[in-house]
Order: sequence, then C-alpha cells, then structure tokens
Amino acid sequence: MKNKVNLEDVLNQLGSDEARSQAISQLVGKVELSTPQIKRAVEVYEKAGRFRDAANVALKAGMTERANNLYVKAVEDYEKAGRFGDAANVALKAGMTERAVKVYEKAGRFGDAANVALKAGMTERAVED
Repeated sequence: MKNKVNLEDVLNQLGSDEARSQAISQLVGKVELSTPQIKRAVEVYEKAGRFRDAANVALKAGMTERANNLYVKAVEDYEKAGRFGDAANVALKAGMTERAVKVYEKAGRFGDAANVALKAGMTERAVED
C-alpha cells in the first residue's frame, strides 16, 4: 500500500494533466493504478484530441468498449486530416480490417487495400481491388 501512496504523490507532483496522463499511459498494466486515475488520463487525452493515445490507455486498462470507440474517433480524425496511412494503421490495430481496407481505397492505395484484405482472408475483396 505504501508504494501506491508514493505513486499517488509522484503523479500529483507532476506539473500538468498532460504530464500525469503521459506517466499513467506508461504505467498502466505495469503497476496498480486507481480506476479514477486511468479514466482521468483517458479524458485528458480525449479532450486534447489525442484519441489514439486515449484508446491505447483505455485498452491497456481493460476498458475495451471505450478503447474501440476512441479508435473509431482516431480513424475519423486521421481521415479528415488526410493522414490515411495513420488512419489505416489505427484501424488495423483496433481490429477494424474492413475499415482499413476502405481507408486505403479512399487514399487510392489499392495495393495496400488488397494486401490487408488478403491477410484477413477477404479474398473476394482483394480481387476487387
């Protein structure tokens, strides 16, 4: 219990919510953190528009549904910004294979779309591309 109190003290001494969130993202799954600390880190990243980071923390903490929703937001943001490679990578990490294929197609990267489809066993889709 003493380690947990010391960790709380260290986290509270960090200068900003962003710094605390960064520290928590590195510690989640490695040390015992309170649920409110983890949720706060996810919220800070989310408010900053860092949906991928928020999703990664949520996923490590076992908040699967929240992580999936945040990954969808990350993919959408990357697509809007024209960062199709990042969008596809996030989609793949989140298990959204069909979405990754669509992102690659939207970017005109039909070879990448076909490769992802083939690896996922979507042979009909790969042939279309």
